[in-house]
Amino acid sequence: MTSRRPLASMDTHFHLDLWSSPRDMVRAIEAARIYTIAVTNTPAVFPQTERMVARSKFVRPALGFHPELAVERLADLPLFDRYLSRTRYIGEIGLDHVTAGESERRIQRRVLDAVLTSCRLAGDKVLTMHSRRAAADVVDAVGDSFPGAWILHWYSGSRSILERAVMYGAYVSINSAMASSDRSEALVAGVPRERILTESDGPFIESEGTVASPLALDDTVRQIARWWGVEIEEASSTLRENARRLLV
Repeated sequence: MTSRRPLASMDTHFHLDLWSSPRDMVRAIEAARIYTIAVTNTPAVFPQTERMVARSKFVRPALGFHPELAVERLADLPLFDRYLSRTRYIGEIGLDHVTAGESERRIQRRVLDAVLTSCRLAGDKVLTMHSRRAAADVVDAVGDSFPGAWILHWYSGSRSILERAVMYGAYVSINSAMASSDRSEALVAGVPRERILTESDGPFIESEGTVASPLALDDTVRQIARWWGVEIEEASSTLRENARRLLV
């Protein structure tokens, strides 16, 4: 249990199901009162996360289909539509062009297009998007009229594509690895403050021996405050308001 108010009030991208003790983490998140989007990597594991957070006020289960699992788990695609009405939160979804060949990229795009079509029809979904070396394709896929909210998770594409994404309505979530990167600072310099959110991407990031989680976002907020040239309390207040806007 935390003894003071955390600087961040929202973690938009946390892999709860891959944490070593997920139920203990849910209890800790509840005590810290940090709204957390618990992303999943395939539709098949969504029900497990949903059950783990059924009594939680602050942890929201997300229905995901990670692009790196698109080929391996293509048969899970019908499950996405089956579970879609059970959550407002969608992720992790997107495209990944780091090692994928043309055939795998086509399947990734097939999955993403199906997911986005279903989300458009449902309306009012909040997406957390993976776009590694595929930023332009992801931004084009979502487009400029998505009937909900969407977040670029751990963005590493070009500044021009990011500017277009923001023009289309995208948010950008910052994690500790980004917060310590000069390139990331330069990338998001032009993003309006009201479009910035925080994420941990735990347990995939480790900083100074601490595995990233919703409980370890304070340093990220401090770095964002430095980027903006404002006091920590002002940055925290802005990020809280951004989170509130996304949750309403």
